[in-house]
Amino acid sequence: CAAADCATANGTRVGPLFSNATSARWPTLASTSAGLQLAATEDFASNTQIDYAECASGCASAGGWTFRQGLGLMTASGGAATYGRFLTLAPNASGRPRLGFSDTAATGVIVTASCDGACAAAATTWTSGQIWSENASALALATDASGAPWMAARDAYSGAVYLLTATGWGRYTSQASQVGTPVDAGGLSLLLPAAGSARVLAGDGGALKTIRYGQ
Repeated sequence: CAAADCATANGTRVGPLFSNATSARWPTLASTSAGLQLAATEDFASNTQIDYAECASGCASAGGWTFRQGLGLMTASGGAATYGRFLTLAPNASGRPRLGFSDTAATGVIVTASCDGACAAAATTWTSGQIWSENASALALATDASGAPWMAARDAYSGAVYLLTATGWGRYTSQASQVGTPVDAGGLSLLLPAAGSARVLAGDGGALKTIRYGQ
């Protein structure tokens, strides 16, 4: 919607942006500093993993979007990543898309994917692979000022929230004693306020709590 009508009924725009709109799950949307709109969704019905679209102008109509069905993403073992649960999307400093999701067909392992040009074109190969073997039940992705990706992940079994960093995607408890176990986390939100630091918003038994990492 345009700034003048986002709070009114006129601000509602109807797609569909994706060809299989009835099978889209875990949709995620981001915008680059140059105004390019990025969107992705799990394509559940056709089992082609993740669908992706981008738009530079005319984004209020489906015709303004370039759409790609199925990114052909892989896990670290070389198998196809077949589901995109808890899909999360963020552009890097150059406006290139970075994705994170839980591949529930592979016991919930976390997979990341990236592309550095013509990302909606059928001939473009996305780089992807498994970064964490835990079963995640919530994810949030953000990129820092250098464009490096960070991810917050909630362990589906213990409920603990972990921070996976760009430098080797290390696993950190991120002041777990401060937040406790977010047993009722329906989702996570991640903010990177300064170099080397992160803030995670998580649900904990019906309350909202923050996890602080770094300064």
